[in-house]
Amino acid sequence: MGLAVTGTTGTLSLRFDDRRDAPLRISRSPAPPEDGPGFRTVPVTDARHIPGAAPYDESLRGVHTPLAPMFQEANLYAVWDLMRSIKEGRDPVSNAFTARRTLEMIYGIYASQIRGGRVTFPLKDRQHPLG
Repeated sequence: MGLAVTGTTGTLSLRFDDRRDAPLRISRSPAPPEDGPGFRTVPVTDARHIPGAAPYDESLRGVHTPLAPMFQEANLYAVWDLMRSIKEGRDPVSNAFTARRTLEMIYGIYASQIRGGRVTFPLKDRQHPLG
């Protein structure tokens, strides 16, 4: 599984697997980085830390959970952040507002393809582009 984000000046690519060191790659060519020689690895540092948390116990991973350790670690961090946000009276990092912006970007991908060109944000047409 992976994600490639192509913009006007390049492409970012990340492939998820069981490795903790899956590289984030960037390319300034129109081809996805993994399809051509014009890519370089971008260092990624994860500053997330849960004070006092025990290391993740891989034996707790069930059959139906994702294989990549980064997913379990991200879920643990999301739960911790939600608990802290309630205690601190703030929005969690992942909240309804960021979800709405993310959904709009997904709609923008469809709208751009249907229109055959660029779209601007916020989208003027607030309906689902495939609706």
